[in-house]
Amino acid sequence: TGLAYVMMLNFGLVEFIGAFMRPVMQKIWKTPGESAVDAIVSYAGGYSLAVILTSDFYKKGIYTHKQAFIISTGFSTVATSFLMVIANTLDLTAHWSLYFFTCAFVTFAVTAITCRIYPTSKIPDTYYDKPAPKSPERTGSLFSQALEDALEVSQNTDPLLTHLKRYYVGDAMKMTASVTASILTIGLIGLVVAEYTPVFDLLGYIFYPFTLLMQLPEPMIAAKAAAIEIAEMFLPAMLVTSVPMVTKFTIAVTSVSAVLFFSASIPSLLSTDIPVKMKDIILIWIERTILSLILAGAIAHLLF
Repeated sequence: TGLAYVMMLNFGLVEFIGAFMRPVMQKIWKTPGESAVDAIVSYAGGYSLAVILTSDFYKKGIYTHKQAFIISTGFSTVATSFLMVIANTLDLTAHWSLYFFTCAFVTFAVTAITCRIYPTSKIPDTYYDKPAPKSPERTGSLFSQALEDALEVSQNTDPLLTHLKRYYVGDAMKMTASVTASILTIGLIGLVVAEYTPVFDLLGYIFYPFTLLMQLPEPMIAAKAAAIEIAEMFLPAMLVTSVPMVTKFTIAVTSVSAVLFFSASIPSLLSTDIPVKMKDIILIWIERTILSLILAGAIAHLLF
């Protein structure tokens, strides 16, 4: 994974994809074309690699503070392998393609909305230090321009071993140390609260009107499952194993598209150099959960 990450980041692939995706990403999600790679990395390798990539691009001046916040709270979800675990738990394997593409659609559709509303809208569009140098103006087809950008980067980069050393000794080790400590504190506290207190039962009432609105079977269980996701994203699946398929599918999608949870993704984000406030994380999680319940619920009714 580390080798693939280093080669993708430093040998031209990011620039190649970024040139193609720039118009789409800027218009829909207000982020640079390079952010398309974050989405790919997230679904391939999980949120930890995606958050490292986002933080690295933020420090290099490719992303602004706002763009890094949008990407880290909107694209950095769990890997495809974990989606398979959820699908197996909830007997969704027969509908795997529908489940996978619905997760992707809802995740990115919700991000297109949250990037335009508070608290994301008030995040400053400033750089960590200074903006990265822009690529020179090129002529020819989009493919040839993207290829020239990629070749220029690959020809002027450091040796592979230098990048691997920098990755494993630097970013990866830093995140591993920070995230391990955070999971042992924040993650454990979240799981204890979920298991031994009524906090998440009460929090579920925030989402109960929306599970009622979407006419989900067992709306209170669905609301509690949506609330408990912030502690650990696999817990909702355990809570809805015996409910009708419409509710199973909705919660299975929502637990992925909500993105943020205390047992891993939030500590990963807090360990980076991207400035974030806990109140903003909680608020955007609530927004994402509500929007996910609405979109996933509508799709579930159409499919089942």
